[in-house]
Amino acid sequence: MRKANCEHSAERSAGTFNASNQAELRKQIELLEQKMSKSPNNMNDGGSHFLYRRERMIRFKMLQKNMPQKMLAKRLNLTESYISKLIIGERYNKDFEKYIIHILDVNYCCI
Repeated sequence: MRKANCEHSAERSAGTFNASNQAELRKQIELLEQKMSKSPNNMNDGGSHFLYRRERMIRFKMLQKNMPQKMLAKRLNLTESYISKLIIGERYNKDFEKYIIHILDVNYCCI
């Protein structure tokens, strides 16, 4: 009886945990969509389809890892403004590309 109560309690808390995770994920996606509407790569304004999807993927992975742009700049020893240019595709840096592929797990095959 006691074991059954513990299992039932665990199932209830797992359900609550999943619901809160889904709500948090929805909130993050809404925030991401707000940022992406101002992107210079926005396809409605004639931007590049690849760069728009790349930027969206990088920003989403940063949200998932709870890594603000400031922290990313500090880890790569670059300025925040330069990180912004790297994210939107205005500039290129080999170390940044390695970092987003290995640490943020951004895969260009899926873009």
